[in-house]
Amino acid sequence: MDNRGTSNIPSWVRLVIDHNPFFLLSAICMMSGCTVLNIALYTPAGNIRNLLVLLGVVNIYEAAMIGLGAILLRRSAAERRDAHTLMGLEAVFLADSTFVAGVISTIDARWGWMLDGVLLVLSLVKVVIIARALHLPRANRIILLVALQLLVVLLTPTVFKQIAMQHRGFLPELVIYLAWWVAGLLPVIAAALLWPGRSGDSATPVRASLVLAGIYLIVPFLSVLMHVYGAGWVYNFYLASPEISPVLLGVAVALSALRAHRPRLQILNWQVGLIFAAVLCALYGDVTPGKTRVRTSISFEFLGLHITAIRLTLLGASLVILHMLWLRHRLYALVAAGTCIVGAVLWPNLPAIWTLATRILCEVGNLLARLIPTTAAQWGVTSVVAAFVLLGIGAAYSLRTRPILPAPECEPDSRPSDTPTSPALSSPRSSDDQ
Repeated sequence: MDNRGTSNIPSWVRLVIDHNPFFLLSAICMMSGCTVLNIALYTPAGNIRNLLVLLGVVNIYEAAMIGLGAILLRRSAAERRDAHTLMGLEAVFLADSTFVAGVISTIDARWGWMLDGVLLVLSLVKVVIIARALHLPRANRIILLVALQLLVVLLTPTVFKQIAMQHRGFLPELVIYLAWWVAGLLPVIAAALLWPGRSGDSATPVRASLVLAGIYLIVPFLSVLMHVYGAGWVYNFYLASPEISPVLLGVAVALSALRAHRPRLQILNWQVGLIFAAVLCALYGDVTPGKTRVRTSISFEFLGLHITAIRLTLLGASLVILHMLWLRHRLYALVAAGTCIVGAVLWPNLPAIWTLATRILCEVGNLLARLIPTTAAQWGVTSVVAAFVLLGIGAAYSLRTRPILPAPECEPDSRPSDTPTSPALSSPRSSDDQ
């Protein structure tokens, strides 16, 4: 085949031919248009009719993407790649990343409840069609996880609006904090459903199917985080660092499901880092300077108990560490989990931690001061006791079973000798030499 005609094609033209960026540009235009229209149509009174029209247009666009992707999946390899691009972009619109449904729920809770039911049914239909068309691994479990995350996405603004209506437009800070714990629970459920070795399929899935399955799990989760943050922002609440802790703990548990694909030591390092970050975020909330309606120190009463963000985070960290203990059977994990549980009981907040740490250091200092000898007689007794202790340690070291090391072999001396060789010891000369 003569390639002389294609060798002069510019690189940007070749990029367009090979990767077809128009689908991505189309999705960007739709996202931009929905964002601008949300800002223009959002008012306290709300223009529900226009927002419903916009929501219908978005769903028609999604149907066109799914239909076109299903058609392209039946064609050549290059067109199947375009179909994968379309299906991946559909995950963004499926998770209400345009916030159209969330805006409607924020304006009117009654419309929000009705739309949540309708959109949840439509989303389930879309997910089932996509999962079957792409032959996603563990399709039923992925459908269940996506549906659960979409349920949280759709219900968050509606529930917030309903609770705010009962409190004269004010949303209690505890509701937002508990919503972040619900978001942090989603990765734990995903790890339980997608645990390695629980699938009955012996065939290895295609790499494209694995990538798209990851997209349909990660994108809705990110949408959950955005909707929880956005719903709190509507009621003038800004993100507080203790709210990040449950999400970090949930991700730490979800990383255990990757042990069949990543080195276990690397996963362990990531989990330990996320646990430390979660505890630090909870502690940072007690020292952050306050702003207007920023939750710098989250606390509430439950069944007569004083619950704080640090206590909940330490209890959550202990559960994550016990999960790691179940996987790796290491004693240090049990010690770390016990430390977190004790800390959750004794440390309600950062001042209490500082007070307890100061008291422990003072007691240790006083004990060491009493143990140090001060007179000659005390120094003599200490020396005699140390002699017996060291004698016992030496005996235990000598009597224990130790490997017998072989004696080092002497290497032959390669240096030239100054002593002349004796004729009797020298090799006899041959008869020819004589």
